[in-house]
Amino acid sequence: SFILQCDVDWKMWLYLAGTVALEMHVLSMVIAHALVQSNIDTHEFFPISSSEIIQLLHSISRAMASSAVMWTWFCLDYLTHEEIHLYTYDLFAERLGLKLIWGCLGVYPFIYPFSLHCLVQKIDTVDDLSAQSTVAILALFIFGWFLTRGANNQKFAFKVDPKKKDFLFCGILVKQLSIEVRSNIGIKKKNDDDDDDELRPRGQHYQGPPPRKILVSGWWGLARHLNYMGEIVQGLAMSLPSFLVTKSPVSFVYFAFITALLLPRQKEDNILCRKKYGTEVWDEYTRLVPSKVVPFIY
Repeated sequence: SFILQCDVDWKMWLYLAGTVALEMHVLSMVIAHALVQSNIDTHEFFPISSSEIIQLLHSISRAMASSAVMWTWFCLDYLTHEEIHLYTYDLFAERLGLKLIWGCLGVYPFIYPFSLHCLVQKIDTVDDLSAQSTVAILALFIFGWFLTRGANNQKFAFKVDPKKKDFLFCGILVKQLSIEVRSNIGIKKKNDDDDDDELRPRGQHYQGPPPRKILVSGWWGLARHLNYMGEIVQGLAMSLPSFLVTKSPVSFVYFAFITALLLPRQKEDNILCRKKYGTEVWDEYTRLVPSKVVPFIY
């Protein structure tokens, strides 16, 4: 009873607990892989000497190392930007129940990294990823991260300070342009530092709920859910090391899961936003930003 009455955001707590469990699972798979690769007798694993530690580190294959780096980045990125996720669909739209609890404490830490299980085996040098393939996969992952993190950070910056006219991420500066929704006046594309009085007909004063704004520039000007594309690209990158080495379709569990989750979600979001902002406003928004997930394609 005391625990339930504490001032805790249980949804956020579940996501953070799941993230920590995911990283622990990733590290356990790396250790298991290293033990198989190095032929160290697990019955005599402790105490372990410094030379055996070096042997373990050197024995890790490129496929496992690159996978572990991407999953660890994935976890640390989530923990580092904890406050930004308070403005994402998962936190403000989903309710706390069995589905969320099972997802955070079961699916998230144990089903997502299935590809790592495929790599807990002896991988010969000739079967391992080449240096070129490793770099290409990591570059693909960073590209996906750039799309997702840039979009989420831009939306966060817009939510906390709607009047700020610029957004900077990874050296890229974009204008914060939006369309503004007013219940009795309509919409107008504007810079966020414009004076609100300029949007009102002369002599008319706005009364009613605060205006709503929809981003139409930067990451959110390329597609309505560019962050979804980024997550799917990241999922593909995190699956490739295992698949290219083991040829196991199980490697694509996370990629398939995140794709099947996000593509239908953008359709649901479209329906909800049309009701929230109204048909006229939403039609204007979709005209300005026609791409749903992949710019110029879908």
